[in-house]
Amino acid sequence: MIAAGPGLVLVPGYETANAVLRDTEYQVDDAESLDLAFPGWRDHPALSADGVDEALRIMYGGDVPEWGTLVPGDERTLRIEATDTGDSWFVTLGQFSGTDPADQKSYDEPGIQVAADDPAIPAAATVHGTADDLDCWLWHRPADTPLERSGDFGVLGDFDAVIAGGVG
Repeated sequence: MIAAGPGLVLVPGYETANAVLRDTEYQVDDAESLDLAFPGWRDHPALSADGVDEALRIMYGGDVPEWGTLVPGDERTLRIEATDTGDSWFVTLGQFSGTDPADQKSYDEPGIQVAADDPAIPAAATVHGTADDLDCWLWHRPADTPLERSGDFGVLGDFDAVIAGGVG
């Protein structure tokens, strides 16, 4: 095991701290169970921010594969901001299409793309909350505090539809 910060430990072979939690023998579906399985996890907002990043970029497909295309919708952007860590993610909603060469499965569905860095330009909508609450929201677990949502409610609704199926 490799230390990843105060009180955090990463296991060799895992790309992110959150992957260790996800692949653990514990099956946790709510914050209370997570508190029991991993005491003190809420004391590490960077771990939760890592979970937000992983959910957006990997689980919900925010990094478009080389074989696919995301055609962005006009002004269909969302900024997700962690109020406790200062992290932010600039998300563009659009239509994803392409055929995966590994299994020949074709896609033509709503999708998202996450900017490598937040460009600090206005977004059509925003979601604010602590990294922990954002992480819980994206992983479909109950958050401690309601998130602040503002801006274009059509964009917010379309993003909600993209994540409605949960993480893979």
